[in-house]
Amino acid sequence: MAISKQNWVLGQCLSLDEIDVGFQGRYAHKDKIKYKGEGDGFLLDSICDSGLLYATHFRHDPCPVVEKDASPLHNRCLYLVEQCKDAKWHVFFFDNLFTSKNFLDWLYKREALGAGVCRTSARGLPGCVIQDVVTKKADLEHAVGTVKVARSSDYKTIAASIYDAKPVHFMSTFHTSVHDIQKSRKIYDVNVGAVVDMPFTRLNIINDYNYDMNGVDLCDQLRNHNAYLCYEKVCLKEKAEPISHRRFLELLSERLCHAEAEQ
Repeated sequence: MAISKQNWVLGQCLSLDEIDVGFQGRYAHKDKIKYKGEGDGFLLDSICDSGLLYATHFRHDPCPVVEKDASPLHNRCLYLVEQCKDAKWHVFFFDNLFTSKNFLDWLYKREALGAGVCRTSARGLPGCVIQDVVTKKADLEHAVGTVKVARSSDYKTIAASIYDAKPVHFMSTFHTSVHDIQKSRKIYDVNVGAVVDMPFTRLNIINDYNYDMNGVDLCDQLRNHNAYLCYEKVCLKEKAEPISHRRFLELLSERLCHAEAEQ
């Protein structure tokens, strides 16, 4: 892994998120996970580059304190960021589990930028950009499309919100402005009986997030796909003892757990 990192040229935009590795066997550090489709297993904080896993940390492993005022979650994330030693001013995209004004400041201190959707309470989001959920249909028509933007006093952080189907809030040290960009999508037009381009606008901060946040999701897909390729080669093509795909994944996880314990 160390040799791979030495020869790895990181892209500018990276994604930081948690990974759930499903595991059905018995193991002391297995987590009960009800909020992910993968189910019970192991939780890892990870940094991915275009779907490829660059750095990871199992949540049950002890992590050094790199920022004394940070939460355990943010300490683990900052520990991973510091492993990107040759990557200066790269951009980390993350979801609302991670986003806070303090976390963005800690990233900036380490010459890194960040951007992500943000929860409205206890995260340092300015009150002037917070939009409340509208329930009345008459008020909803006026609320949809409303954009609010604020900049921090140190000019490092931009906070923004837009009312879509519901309010969506962002914070970023990567963006210097918030503006609409022109986009288009293919739709079927019943009037002309053909597929046509439909133009629309989207905030630049949302567009960047949509395209650069999914690195960890791609990593999950590749992990499951590669595991099936191993199953196909070992259990199908080489005609080994027949076992189900699920049982193969359980055995593979058990072997990896034993290998980690022996280190």
